[in-house]
Amino acid sequence: MLRIISLIVVSIFALTFNCSQNEKITHLPSRGICAHRGAMQTHPENTLAAFEEAVRLGAHMIELDVRLTKDEQLVILHDETVDRTTDGSGKISTLTLAEVKKLDAGSWKSEEFKGERIPTLAEALAVMPRNIRLNIHLKGGEDLGRRVAETVAANNRIEQSFLACGYSAAAGAKSAAPSVKICNMERQSETSAYVQQTIERGSEFIQLL
Repeated sequence: MLRIISLIVVSIFALTFNCSQNEKITHLPSRGICAHRGAMQTHPENTLAAFEEAVRLGAHMIELDVRLTKDEQLVILHDETVDRTTDGSGKISTLTLAEVKKLDAGSWKSEEFKGERIPTLAEALAVMPRNIRLNIHLKGGEDLGRRVAETVAANNRIEQSFLACGYSAAAGAKSAAPSVKICNMERQSETSAYVQQTIERGSEFIQLL
């Protein structure tokens, strides 16, 4: 069934966050609040601190962005470069994971977060509860889609996750994990055409502008 990603609270309901890492959650939220890049208004976006704060506040969904480093490691970063959200510079694709891990990803927001690091996808998944949805935006193509799907599957997060991406990344993801859910990000200028296209391709989620 096609699901629309909503950022509006349509109903109020309580969630518990004390599930064990191996417990399978069958009742995921169907509506509620999505924390964009975590609690990015008060915490450095796309960091573990931002994700943990979003969980503490009761978010029903957390959105995060994934890119590949030079040595093909999956890291959480929205921009193509590290300039805006770290004390470093350059494209993430030109840096190794070891180099990325040396960057301060928190001081730009506040001295309180000095020393916060860019997390890997595996590190981000490790702090996520099992009873919220994970909206994982892929900043890349087929290879990234395949690697992210493999990591999501290896961490038993297929049920609660969906990958927001274009056709190429979706193809890579489905080749690695056929059951992974896709949000169609191949948006068209006309909403009705985008909706129809999403339905025809069988994507499980849609994100309207």
